[in-house]
Amino acid sequence: MPLVCDTLPYDKLSALNARVIRLPEGNPLRKECMDGEVRVFVQNDVLVLHSAGGFYFEHMAVPELESELARHIRTPRAYHCTAFEVDRDDPSVVEKLLDRFQEQHGVAMRRMIDWCVIQFAGKELMLCKLPACLLRHMLAPTGGLMKTTYSGPIDSLSKIPTLVKLGVLSNDFVVDGRVSSMLATEYRAEHYFAVQRLHWDIVREVIARPHSGITLGPVGVWDS
Repeated sequence: MPLVCDTLPYDKLSALNARVIRLPEGNPLRKECMDGEVRVFVQNDVLVLHSAGGFYFEHMAVPELESELARHIRTPRAYHCTAFEVDRDDPSVVEKLLDRFQEQHGVAMRRMIDWCVIQFAGKELMLCKLPACLLRHMLAPTGGLMKTTYSGPIDSLSKIPTLVKLGVLSNDFVVDGRVSSMLATEYRAEHYFAVQRLHWDIVREVIARPHSGITLGPVGVWDS
């Protein structure tokens, strides 16, 4: 069975595995189970799943493992989980890691991080669940695609210098005099700040022309 748990009876674990198999193909838990076994255990009131791909965890709302695992199976994951080995003799390490996240990504994003500390294979690990917005903030400087969505009357958009300079206002996208499109800029790490400035130039230029009927957003979103 893909899900392995020493504390659940065979029949209950088998029923939970059947639920996993019925999940959509793109579901992360189903993919982990198809790639190998996923070991499930509880530690410090935390449900932990460990596979070849790494860890995932949930704070347990009730003390019953079967119910919590069933809840995890039916709830889409909204976070990416990563693990850090910490020095068990220095309890300040956890706070230092969180402070580093705050220095690099701000207070608001630090507050979005869910975390716990477990003991695994003789090591003390800090597991962190990172939201998608924080991952984008971390990865954007390394390169990828930066995307900005815009829409509005073609006459108004034709007065936005950056869009005109980039040549993205094709008549092929005009419907009833309006355009709804996206600027996607591929870049490497060394061009990150230049590309970021380019996308925010569009925002500044639209703000400088109020009441033009132009809508922007999301702006400067990273993608791989």
